[in-house]
Parts: sequence; structure tokens; C-alpha cells
Amino acid sequence: MANRALLATVASSQRSKSKLSPARASRSPSRPSHSPKASSRAATGGTIRGICTSPQYRERPRERFEPYDRGVVEAGDEQTPGRFAATLAVLIDWTALLLMVAVAIAVASVWLLLRTEAGRYDVPEFDSLAAVAFVTAAVPMWAAWQAHRLYSYGATTGQALRGLRVRGAPGRRAARLLLHPVALPLWVWIAATGVLSGSRRIAVIVLGVTAIMMLLTGVTRAFRRPLYDMVTGTRLVRAR
Repeated sequence: MANRALLATVASSQRSKSKLSPARASRSPSRPSHSPKASSRAATGGTIRGICTSPQYRERPRERFEPYDRGVVEAGDEQTPGRFAATLAVLIDWTALLLMVAVAIAVASVWLLLRTEAGRYDVPEFDSLAAVAFVTAAVPMWAAWQAHRLYSYGATTGQALRGLRVRGAPGRRAARLLLHPVALPLWVWIAATGVLSGSRRIAVIVLGVTAIMMLLTGVTRAFRRPLYDMVTGTRLVRAR
């Protein structure tokens, strides 16, 4: 009887071990398996490395700034602003000119009041000429300021406030100002200076050339390519 009980105990223990062995085998596989998160991370990392090493990714910083300077952007890649936005930019630039003239007049008036002790004495001739020259110098100073902005930043004050930019080489952008209607005060100033200096012929020539340029600009604008853009090889676009 004792032997039979011992044999039954050994058989039951062997059956319990055989039941537990598949569970242990499932818990400890011979080959480690990768989790879905790890595989997705590896795939994402490979994609990012591929993008970072691609030539297009390396050229993006250059492509962000150089198209306006070298003219490598095609006409269809950027949005051309409407006439309202371009006209409003011109009006803003002219408003800036009026503010500069107003400030110059205020400074010249204070200067004359100080020189004449608040009007007690007559204005000396030199002081009056200096005041007039200071006020009239506001126009070429304004034109030089806008030309500098076009050369350095690619936009006048009005264009920058309206989110516009001139595409093209720096020198061509600055030359565009002389042919643009926004420079009309500068040409009128040159003509007025010619009249005051006694050379009316210069004034007539300047005004005649200005009128012809304005007329040609209006005609060529109908073809969506104004005269100043065709001559200088520039183009007004919306800034990115």
C-alpha cells in the first residue's frame, strides 16, 4: 500500500510540472519580440533622418531669403498683390513724406523764432535760406531713405506695413523706385528746383519725362507687368 501511495504522489507531481512548462515557455520566448511602440519610434526616427539629410531640407533656409535677392522664384510660386494693396502702400509712403515735411517745417520755424527772438527782429537772409533749404531737403532725404529700404530690406515703408516685398537684385530694387509713381514728389521737387534756379528748360524736360513714364506705366499695367518692373526686372509680391 505504501508503494502505491508513493507512485501516485510522483505521478501527480510530474503532471503538474508538465502543465506549468508551457506557461513558462510562453513567458520566456527564445527570441525577444519588438513592441509596436518601439517599431513606430524606429520608423519615425528613420523618416526624420531621411528628411534632414535630403537636399531639399538643407536648402530651405537659403530658399527662404535668397529668392528675393537672386530672383530664383518663379512667377507662379508667390501671390501677386492686388492694385488696392499696392496703391495703399504708395499712399502710406506719401504720408511718411508729409510727416517728414511737417517735422522739417516745425524745426525751421523754431529756428527762425530763436534767431529773431520770437519775431522782434527781421529774419536774416542767411537764416531764411537755411530754413527753406532744410524744409525742401526733406523730399530727397525721404527718397534716399526709401531707396535704402528697398536695397537692404526689399520694401518701402508702405510696402512693409502692407506685407509686400519687391523681388529682385538689391540694385534693381533701388532703381525701381525712380520709375515708380511713388517717386513723383521727387521729380516734382527736381523740376521746382530747376525753376527756382532759373533753368525752366530742365523743369520742362523733367516734367515731360515724368508724364511719359506715368502714361506708359498705366498702359503696361493693363498687361499686369508695369513699366518699372519690365525695365528693372523686379516684381512686387506678398512677403512670406
